[in-house]
Amino acid sequence: MAMRSYALEIVNAATDLELQDAVVDYGNWITNISPPQTIPLRSRARWGSEDGDWTGTGGHAVYTCAEGLVRFEWNNPYIGSNTLRVITPSTLQALWADSNEAQAATFIVLLPQF
Repeated sequence: MAMRSYALEIVNAATDLELQDAVVDYGNWITNISPPQTIPLRSRARWGSEDGDWTGTGGHAVYTCAEGLVRFEWNNPYIGSNTLRVITPSTLQALWADSNEAQAATFIVLLPQF
């Protein structure tokens, strides 16, 4: 079992998303759980990464949509606090609760901006 991992679950209630780029900056993708090529409107997606040799893990996934780019960035360092950032066009918003566990998991809801 990895010392550090970060799993993201996305609930897409906003727009169709198509993967542009996905990279684990340090660590590895959790086996068979890398970002999907598409996340259609009214669907869910799940992916995550885990540490290698005592490194922690972090990465990003960028999706395109009619409104622009949606970028998910996660970081679960071996030492220090976890971070998650979701960057959306002004017409969309993302809601989530931070997870500061060694085996972090975050549920993110992508919505139109109200």
